[in-house]
Amino acid sequence: MTESNVAHFKATLVPQFSPQYSNPDSNVLSPYVSGHFFFTEKSVIEKVPFVDKIAFTEEEPMMALRFFTAGYNLVTPKKAFVYHRYGRPDRKLIWDDSPETFYPKHNESKSYFQQIIVGQKIDDTSGLFTERTLEDFENYSGIHFSTGIIDDRVIKGLPSGYYPS
Repeated sequence: MTESNVAHFKATLVPQFSPQYSNPDSNVLSPYVSGHFFFTEKSVIEKVPFVDKIAFTEEEPMMALRFFTAGYNLVTPKKAFVYHRYGRPDRKLIWDDSPETFYPKHNESKSYFQQIIVGQKIDDTSGLFTERTLEDFENYSGIHFSTGIIDDRVIKGLPSGYYPS
């Protein structure tokens, strides 16, 4: 994570990451979801549906929390099959095309995400589940929503020593 990622988290409780690929020898358990390359079975999405009040930067941490608290483990494959070249000088993004609708929706999404996290809202349709707790996720991920602190190992891109059961 960059310093601006850490500062953003402390200000908003919304984690953001910079890409880092270390070419691991095997698939890696991960507490993070990447929305541009995400595959699962239909039954998982039926049990843990996407939250319509969440958009853009909050979607990936929200779904990571929902999958984790529902008891699912996320896995990053050892081989990169595709990648998303996000930043391109010739590419317009949604906030460029429709700022009048994007920014109000983004602010509502961020506020909703913060309410779920701070209130530890348990709700199968739009909040957390009960198979694992937010504290379990914090210990696993190194991202501490309750204190606004990110473990040094996360900032340095090191793996967790804690694995979910």
